[in-house]
Amino acid sequence: MSDQSYIGAISGWAPHFAPRNWAFCQGQLLPINQYQALFAVIGTIYGGNGQSNFALPNLQGRVPIGEGQSPGTSTYQLGQGGGQETVTLTQLQMPAHNHAATVSASASLQASSAAATTATPTADTVLASATGALGRESVDVKIYAPTPGSVSLPLSTTASVTVGNAGGSQPFYILQPFTVINYIICLQGMFPPRD
Repeated sequence: MSDQSYIGAISGWAPHFAPRNWAFCQGQLLPINQYQALFAVIGTIYGGNGQSNFALPNLQGRVPIGEGQSPGTSTYQLGQGGGQETVTLTQLQMPAHNHAATVSASASLQASSAAATTATPTADTVLASATGALGRESVDVKIYAPTPGSVSLPLSTTASVTVGNAGGSQPFYILQPFTVINYIICLQGMFPPRD
């Protein structure tokens, strides 16, 4: 690296040390009075109080992205941070789907047009009755206890539906494959001209 780099330039760097006139991009605070040219270039975009210090960008464990908006993406501002390494899906984020259900029945029902006769369920008695509307038609529903030897419908006096749980609600990684390198920023060099 030469002193002919522009102040504020960031570069990928493989070694464990930063070269002369460069620093790691680790969010550290620098005194304005010692790095006035760099402060003039980046100001407090990445932090600091702007009175006595300012911060370098922090690229530790982060991927840099370009400022602005590409078609179909969000808008990103210079110095903005965000994202996370893992995520746990919520029900609202999951695609619509079905679960298989297992129904078990213990008896059959007999239908009758008679009115309810008792509140205590026994054989050959009406247990409940209800009238409601289904579209334009009136629907009359009655539920009965089974009669021994009677003709029955394939319904159940007691039925249970079991839907098994799925998933473990554990966060999963959303990181792309990566290789770790250092990022360094030029502290002293050429002052970048503006267009």
